[in-house]
Amino acid sequence: MFAINKLRMNPFILIVFWGCLLQMLLPLSLANGTSVEVVSTQASNGQQSENEHTFNQELDVAAIKAQINELEEIRLTDQARVTTETDKLLPFLSHLPLSLQYRLVQLKAQSWAIKGNMQAAEELLQGYLTTPPSEVFIKQHVDLLLLLAGVYSDSYKVENTLKVLNQIVPFLVRLDDVNTDAYVYMLMVEMLSRMTRYEAAAQYTDKLFATLDKVTKPIRRCYISTIHANAIMNQLKDDLTKRTHLVQLFRDAFYECEQAKDKGAMSINLRSLTEVYLLDNRLLLASEAIETAYQMALKDNNTSELDFIYAFLADIAKREGQLVIAKQHAMKSYQMAKELKIDLMIIKASLLLADIHELLGEVKQALFYRQVYEKAKLAQLQTIKGQLTVFESAKLQLLESERQLDVLEREKGQYLMAKEMAERNQTQMRLWMTLLVGGMSFLMIWIVMSMKQKTRYQMLAQTDPLTGIYNRSAGEYVGKILYEKARKAQKPFSLVSFDIDNFKAINDRFGHGTGDWVLKKIVESIKPLLRQDDIFVRMGGEEFMILLPDLNETQAWEVANACRLAITSLDTQYSGHEFSITASFGVIQGVEPDSQLDMLVKRADELISVSYKNHFEQTDEVISYIPKPLESACFQSP
Repeated sequence: MFAINKLRMNPFILIVFWGCLLQMLLPLSLANGTSVEVVSTQASNGQQSENEHTFNQELDVAAIKAQINELEEIRLTDQARVTTETDKLLPFLSHLPLSLQYRLVQLKAQSWAIKGNMQAAEELLQGYLTTPPSEVFIKQHVDLLLLLAGVYSDSYKVENTLKVLNQIVPFLVRLDDVNTDAYVYMLMVEMLSRMTRYEAAAQYTDKLFATLDKVTKPIRRCYISTIHANAIMNQLKDDLTKRTHLVQLFRDAFYECEQAKDKGAMSINLRSLTEVYLLDNRLLLASEAIETAYQMALKDNNTSELDFIYAFLADIAKREGQLVIAKQHAMKSYQMAKELKIDLMIIKASLLLADIHELLGEVKQALFYRQVYEKAKLAQLQTIKGQLTVFESAKLQLLESERQLDVLEREKGQYLMAKEMAERNQTQMRLWMTLLVGGMSFLMIWIVMSMKQKTRYQMLAQTDPLTGIYNRSAGEYVGKILYEKARKAQKPFSLVSFDIDNFKAINDRFGHGTGDWVLKKIVESIKPLLRQDDIFVRMGGEEFMILLPDLNETQAWEVANACRLAITSLDTQYSGHEFSITASFGVIQGVEPDSQLDMLVKRADELISVSYKNHFEQTDEVISYIPKPLESACFQSP
């Protein structure tokens, strides 16, 4: 998979990038020790028979774990051994701890996919994806989904690929993993390139390339650089001014793959570099690049890669006038393409053979291969058309939220078309239903997130940013509701209002930072003295109000006195200065004439004001006041 060049969905990339796939996924969490709960995929209730229990006791889990570790290390360099060893381990699969089961399934499915046994890989992966994962194994579950999406993509099953990607989408936010996001982008680039939607593919390859700086593993950097370079070439290959830029992109990608020691990926970049050189007819450079790629593929016995290389060798020989050699290379490419069932290469090789036979004057053979080319090309166009229809009708939720309206409009139009074709295409209808459920799920997630954001903004609008208690507007709003409720129920309702004495002097003398410290400390000292239903409000500046539902004036007085003592006991040395803090309090209980809370607030404010004029005796800046029992009263901290 992952073929990015124009109309080049190369199965040879299986050899290169299936090896990269597990590297692109974060390493699976390893089980510590051998004392791990064994989970059988065939026993959903977690219970095992006596024979299974005995078998697990005899099974050397630690040795198998070490063997799997070793196989993961060599999966890019010794695929034959990986295949052999995983075949031996497969009978023990259901008896292993679940963490090792996931890892072994990945290794086995990957080895089958590289060998072209897609059906076996699909069945194995599907068996482990039938039930939702536990929270502990979400990452491993997503890794298997990604692998299955890759298998479907390599099998040109666009509809199945989209379905699996839709299953991955809900996990993306929870994982917040750049490697998972990058792999999803790779699949999108592949499918869009396969359908010749190069501009759309470029959007995803830009996002993919943006993750490169966050990636440290060489094999991942190799893979991302290769995908990016090929996608950019699809978009810019006809621009003569961009050829030098394309050459540099593939050289950079080759360097990244060289650091990763991935010869398959190195060969891909050399072959792509050859194509760029041929665009300018730079035959010498093209010959050098493709010869190096040929030696690499020949050494690794990479048959599918050799298929593409022979086509380039034939093209170069044809341009140099060596028609006999060109025909030999083209025939090898054509035969390999037929054997491997690579439709793209059948098209390319048959066109080369038609041109070469025509130059040699072999009209009959030229006509035959021209007919092969036309037939294969027509089949390819029909396939692309079908894939475009499926893709447009199944736009993934992973697209940015601002594009959802456009997606829904596309779906609406295509739904009408699908309805007309329902009797002939039941499969497409089922896909629509799947997409509808997915779309509604995304919409619900969006609504929940919006509601949470709205709640957060409401909280910010209701609280004083300095002290964290209610601000004036929110406090009065809540207070009016509580006061009206108390009046209707004929229950007592009291209000305590207080001002910090000489607060302006504190600000002027010690600075506003100290003033802010005083406000916060007063709030912190008073909060523990209040009930859960009491409403603490900062009215503005140094003015505060406490609403006390279900308390009469005597009880409210006790609360106010406790608050007074808490304020006077504050130790100001932690502010960096030493000074005393006092506050003037007013206590009032709602009575029958007070039809609204505003009347209580006004009387409480007047009470504090009157207390300064009529009721306080001030000596040496210490103010004292003795309130009358059970009447509206005020006092000032000594």
